[in-house]
Amino acid sequence: MSGPERRPRKLQHDDVGAATTVSLVLMLPVLTLLLFAAVQAALWNHARTEARAMARATAALVARAGANPADAERDAEANLSARTDINNVDVTITVAPGGESVVVRVTGNAPGIVVGSTSSVDVEVAMPVEGWSSL
Repeated sequence: MSGPERRPRKLQHDDVGAATTVSLVLMLPVLTLLLFAAVQAALWNHARTEARAMARATAALVARAGANPADAERDAEANLSARTDINNVDVTITVAPGGESVVVRVTGNAPGIVVGSTSSVDVEVAMPVEGWSSL
C-alpha cells in the first residue's frame, strides 16, 4: 500500500510578495552601481571631448596662425580651467625640431559623481605646420 501522494505546495500570495522584495533588495545595489558607472563614464567622456577641442584649437592657433607656443599654452590652460570642470589642467605644446608639426597635449582630472573621486583625462593632438615654401 502506498501512502498519500505528496503534492508540491502552491505559493501563497504572501510568499510571492516576499520573493519579489528579496529580489529587489538584492538587485538594488547592483542597479545603483551601474547607474553611477554610466554617469561617471558620461562625465569623463564630456571632459575628454572638451580637452580634445581645446587641444585642436590650440594646435591650429600655433600651426596655422603662428602663435607663440608659450602664450598659447597659458591661454589654453586658463580657458579650460575657467570654462570646464576639468581640474589640474596642464597643456604642453611641442614643436618638431624641423618646425614641421605641432603636438598639443592636454591632461587633467575629470570630476567624479562621488565627491572626491576623479578620473584622468589625457589627450594629444598633432597638426602639421602650414606655411609658404620657396620652390
